[in-house]
Amino acid sequence: MLTVVGAVYALLVGPTLAAYGLPAMALPAIGVWVSVVLYLVGLLAILFWWDHRNLSTLANNPAYALPLEILGVDSYGTFQEVRARGGGSEVRLAVPGPLRRFEAALTFAGVPMVKK
Repeated sequence: MLTVVGAVYALLVGPTLAAYGLPAMALPAIGVWVSVVLYLVGLLAILFWWDHRNLSTLANNPAYALPLEILGVDSYGTFQEVRARGGGSEVRLAVPGPLRRFEAALTFAGVPMVKK
């Protein structure tokens, strides 16, 4: 992405600025710094947008909360596969993180841990 931004600046924006009386902005070194700054600003904007976009649905609509009965947990090291029943249907969930953190979250929520 940084390469694309740098190429756009070097091929389009830099010459345009030089043609309209800002020759110092057309220099490649300034173009690289402008590209880096624009890239970082865009990256931070995307991260904040993504974080805001992925806020918990339950925080916005607590009426959608259903009781969940955990039927079993299979640990794969970096994630846990949970078999659960909620709302009358059985589902499988993949929960990222180690088993100890998952167990701590269940204990904090007051849900008994069921191992397969």
